[in-house]
Amino acid sequence: MANLSVGVIALVAMLTVKGSNYQSTWDYFAQLATLDLVFFVVNLIPLQEAAMYSDGARIYQILTGSALEDYRRIVAMTQATVVTPLRQRDFDIQLIDRIAAADIASFDQLFLLLIAGDYYFDGGRIESASEKFREAEALYDQEANSWAERCGLFVTRATYLLRDRAMAEKWWQRRLAAKSLNPEKKNYFPDCAHFTITGRKRDAQEA
Repeated sequence: MANLSVGVIALVAMLTVKGSNYQSTWDYFAQLATLDLVFFVVNLIPLQEAAMYSDGARIYQILTGSALEDYRRIVAMTQATVVTPLRQRDFDIQLIDRIAAADIASFDQLFLLLIAGDYYFDGGRIESASEKFREAEALYDQEANSWAERCGLFVTRATYLLRDRAMAEKWWQRRLAAKSLNPEKKNYFPDCAHFTITGRKRDAQEA
């Protein structure tokens, strides 16, 4: 829409400056109109380059009810909790369950299970939350490579959701051995959870 708007404005300007005091700017407006209108048309062609999709591809996915666009909506829901009053219990659980059931290889199934668990947990449905978390734990337990951040998620949930010390300890040890996606970004929630479940109250308070 930005390309179309600028292209149309430049086209109108190009047509009106001829014969006026601003005729010297005709070439500039002609080039601007051409570039923006070409970009607008090309961007409407459904194309994919690596993990990126053109606007045309995104529009096509929306109109056809693509699972990929639904997956993006789920990701957007989780991100919205940071900057809006939206809570996990407000998530569209039917959408989450439907996309998780699709079992598409390129989708992060672990992420879908965890946020489904968060939905039930925030709504006070502990049994359902625990069930989703155990499914996520069983799924990630099969992974050969794990990230420290994700192991930390399991430490926290095993502690506060299941109160399972053995599971929390297992993922704590994996967290210590795993690589971090961002070593400079420290997350103290898993530390607090582990110290709490192992009775180290002073360390938990410091965390």
